[in-house]
Amino acid sequence: MKISEMEKEEHVLPGNTTCHSCPSTVVLGTVLKALNENAVLVIPACCTSVYMGSFPNSAIKVPVFNTAFASAAATASGIKASFEL
Repeated sequence: MKISEMEKEEHVLPGNTTCHSCPSTVVLGTVLKALNENAVLVIPACCTSVYMGSFPNSAIKVPVFNTAFASAAATASGIKASFEL
């Protein structure tokens, strides 16, 4: 997919608490544009779990599961299994 073919809508909303031009925000926004909102994020403890904000005022427009490092893979596989039902 070419960048020019990606949708224009932002999935990481402006006004969040990241550092200016944070690479995490730029990459996450680009990946979510490529996935076209067909995503569920599993985020272990990191900056993203802070800057996304709390529900219902999240800076990320897709479902997000914040989890501990050790359980991130199990959380993601459980979410995947639930979509296959």
